[in-house]
Amino acid sequence: MKNSKSKFLSFVKKYPLFKNFYYFYNIYIRNYKFLNNGSQFGEEKFIINFFDKKYKGKFVDIGCFHPTRHNNTYAMYKQGWHGLNIDLNPLSIELFNFARTKDINVNAAISDNEEIKKLYFVDELNTQNTLEINHLSFLKNHHNIKEEEISQQEIKTKRLDKILDKYNFNDIDFMNIDVEGHELHVLSSINFFKYRVKFICIEMIGHNDQAKQINEKLSNILNKNDYILEKQIGFNYIFKKNEKLDMTKKINKNLTAEQKLILFEDGTEMPGSSDLNSEKREGSYHCANCGEKLFDSNTKYESGSGWPSFYDSLPNAFETKTDTLLGYERVEYHCKKCGGHHGHIFEDGPNPTGKRYCNNGVCLTFKPEE
Repeated sequence: MKNSKSKFLSFVKKYPLFKNFYYFYNIYIRNYKFLNNGSQFGEEKFIINFFDKKYKGKFVDIGCFHPTRHNNTYAMYKQGWHGLNIDLNPLSIELFNFARTKDINVNAAISDNEEIKKLYFVDELNTQNTLEINHLSFLKNHHNIKEEEISQQEIKTKRLDKILDKYNFNDIDFMNIDVEGHELHVLSSINFFKYRVKFICIEMIGHNDQAKQINEKLSNILNKNDYILEKQIGFNYIFKKNEKLDMTKKINKNLTAEQKLILFEDGTEMPGSSDLNSEKREGSYHCANCGEKLFDSNTKYESGSGWPSFYDSLPNAFETKTDTLLGYERVEYHCKKCGGHHGHIFEDGPNPTGKRYCNNGVCLTFKPEE
């Protein structure tokens, strides 16, 4: 979209009261043909076929560019999915705010550090704006962009994990990464133990030796985190999480059958069955699977529930999600490091928190204070 500086856009900049007319024109008239087929090479249709037609998932699109044109999540959005769209171009996010009101749309440049970086800027609504100087050779050779058409600006980058945490995006069905040569920096900022992503579509353009080396590093990171390549479509590579391999690596081989059932299949032990109910010594409580420290003994109390109970956990020990298995909403919590299920949080605990962490005893090991 090289020549996006239209007279209409210039007019809107001068008279901002007409900006909604421009947004409507851009999306529903100028880019009308993309309303039925948004992605460039059919990537979204390939992904969406892995899910039930009634399924309404979550996506994250980094380098989202346009709400319909060459967009890999628009079909998902029309099917009832919702997501987080991120782009460094302010005009892109304005268009998303107009057309994708159920999504969260964020104007940000994503990298592995928060710092001021050079932005090689072509146009305010252009897919080729980039943080990577090496990507300029691709722009010049393959898109016929001339040196004088590229200006340098400064932009403050953000880490992806900060944005995912802010909007509580931990379980993600599909992540699209298309940031014009900066993909390695984005991927390096993802903690794959914390953020569970089922599919990742990432642009990998091997236009020179340096780019090919970066692509190899991208593949190595994904393979290391148990992703397998499902399909290549154009410059886009679609990876799927190998859940069986990932779970096998996470599960401690020394766990009993009961521990595996509760930690990784959301089971529950019988009330009153844990020896930890009567444990009174000073010390700490750890995840039985990965050994992560979760509770201090001074937060343990007798709740009368039949399960070991605590009024507080250590900072960042757990992640939570809403559980409706019993027909009503409960707050389930699981080990942040390995994902093992531990129990539920109730609002009937003592001061100072008023909370009760109701923990399955077999999911914990106790280490007495030395």
